[in-house]
Amino acid sequence: MSIKRIFGKGVVMLLIVCLVGSVSVLAGCGGGSKEEPAPSGEGEKPSDGSSSSGDSSAPKKVALILPGEITDMGWNSYAYNGLMKARDLYGVEVAYSEKVSDSDAEEFFRGYAKDGYDLIIGHGFEFGEPATKVAKEFPDVKFAVTSINLSQEPNVGSITTDNPQQGFLAGAVAALLSEKGKIGYVGGREIPPVIEKQKNSELGAKHVRPDCEYVSVILGTYDDLQKAKESTYSLIEQGADVIIANADKSTIAILEACKEKGIKGLGIGGEYRDLAPETIPVDVINDASACIVVLVEKLVKGEFKPEFTRIGIKEGAVRLTEWNDWVPQEVKDGVQKAIEDLEAGKVELIRVAK
Repeated sequence: MSIKRIFGKGVVMLLIVCLVGSVSVLAGCGGGSKEEPAPSGEGEKPSDGSSSSGDSSAPKKVALILPGEITDMGWNSYAYNGLMKARDLYGVEVAYSEKVSDSDAEEFFRGYAKDGYDLIIGHGFEFGEPATKVAKEFPDVKFAVTSINLSQEPNVGSITTDNPQQGFLAGAVAALLSEKGKIGYVGGREIPPVIEKQKNSELGAKHVRPDCEYVSVILGTYDDLQKAKESTYSLIEQGADVIIANADKSTIAILEACKEKGIKGLGIGGEYRDLAPETIPVDVINDASACIVVLVEKLVKGEFKPEFTRIGIKEGAVRLTEWNDWVPQEVKDGVQKAIEDLEAGKVELIRVAK
């Protein structure tokens, strides 16, 4: 059984191959090796480096390129979970790369294509340009990017969970919980998916509470935890008493700041509720795992096309977790009414992502 785990530049690139209870860890792009315990139950047969496209009986090979770490409890961890689910459902061989920067992405796409992978998925808007560029060099390989509206003949498709729906739900929750009638939003990088959630969280807040005030900040990064906390403190000082956190790795820092200051906070993307039950009423789930499973299913069934797909509340890719016990029933009812308005087409969401 094998699973490749490869890190971006500046971090050792790992190739994990399960051999009689141990793994071989090879340094990417040249370098030494060492032995470490194998993760139990993970992976498929080791790849021999050849493409499976020439043999219909061979398992398909799928690679996932991630901008962050699979331990972030949100965007990256959901995608990783989706890759593992797809592996188990469809018997594909899988590999993934963590912490891949924009500048290194092209190298990773090209490397996986040369290694014979049938589908290479870039998890995030920022991977759109490198994917379309490299795809021209490998017309027989399928490329896909998440959180973007993108397609390119003959072999590039895209898929996204509905970012505006996520923002709208978060804004509705925050506004209905706010005692002061003022909420805040802290976003990560200044890219369309983050901006869509920002704009639609304000829309959701004003949909359920027209007089609600709204303040926000975009960090420009997902990795600066101190900046995330300081920005949260700033919004609290401006009077916001509920903060929406949408910053991947920094989301936890934002929610910690809310807990420290004794106000409410909620995250978009992952399941954070149990980290601070007295602070977090509910989570807005952006189930990126569903995107990965859909892409792999299309590959295995021979249905992958250079097209854009969006999944959301209807497909279960955007949803709320269970509420914490202290949340008033009128808040839950108000949010449910907002969801019904969305489903009934009574809300015109703001879409900016291309």
